[in-house]
Amino acid sequence: MKILCIDDDVVTQMLMKPALARFGVVETADSGEAGLQMVKKALIKGAPYDLITVDYTMPEISGTVVANLIRSFEDLKEIPPEKRCKVVMITGSDDRKVISHAFRVACDDYIIKPISLDKFTECFRSLGLLKA
Repeated sequence: MKILCIDDDVVTQMLMKPALARFGVVETADSGEAGLQMVKKALIKGAPYDLITVDYTMPEISGTVVANLIRSFEDLKEIPPEKRCKVVMITGSDDRKVISHAFRVACDDYIIKPISLDKFTECFRSLGLLKA
């Protein structure tokens, strides 16, 4: 599985990368803009990401805007819904408004911090990325 982790916090990236590496090849981006550039390049090369995790709260461009733009890129490439990457919002908030907003911008799931291997495994199974 090809995974992109978009998070502006270097410590979070350092924690998430080895955890995500258990599931596939992981690349990281330290901003929403850098992540979007990586998504565009992957789509142009015909080697899109299978999974993208994106932090909800980032400076300059929020995780929800990033998720929405990822879906726009997929629309432009005419990728059918069943072949699109899975986008998982990572948030420190369990506020229903935050979670609802993540789903409205076409996120497939969300994980509330603190992150754990068990949370990743449960989420990825529910998205069909892992066999039961």
